[in-house]
Amino acid sequence: MPLVPGTRIKIQNDGEGWFPEYRDRALTGTVRDSIKAPNRSAPWYVIQLDDTLELQESGGPTPSGLHLVHYTHAVIANRLDGDALEARDPISCYLCLVQQGETPPRTEEELAQFTVRAWPKCSLLEGAA
Repeated sequence: MPLVPGTRIKIQNDGEGWFPEYRDRALTGTVRDSIKAPNRSAPWYVIQLDDTLELQESGGPTPSGLHLVHYTHAVIANRLDGDALEARDPISCYLCLVQQGETPPRTEEELAQFTVRAWPKCSLLEGAA
């Protein structure tokens, strides 16, 4: 059974592509929507992050070429067929990020515009229903 809006999620480092600035810090947020993808057994979930994720990224007009980018939403999905977030055990997930000011994806076509940024461990937040 898919997660319902309002479900609380924890996203944390699983050693694959995580962000150096957040090495020892988990992200938390709330499910706001789900996106059904016909080629997947489980939907993608749009997560509104509790705290804005701030990352130093290349492409900035500075001598270092870096600039600060803010992300307010994540989009996650299980990596392995058969794994389910609702099982309460942490599972390996795909993670896409939505920049502050951008509208999170609502359809599979919109989701296709996003790139997987990391492969974290995701679970229901302890104490969440």
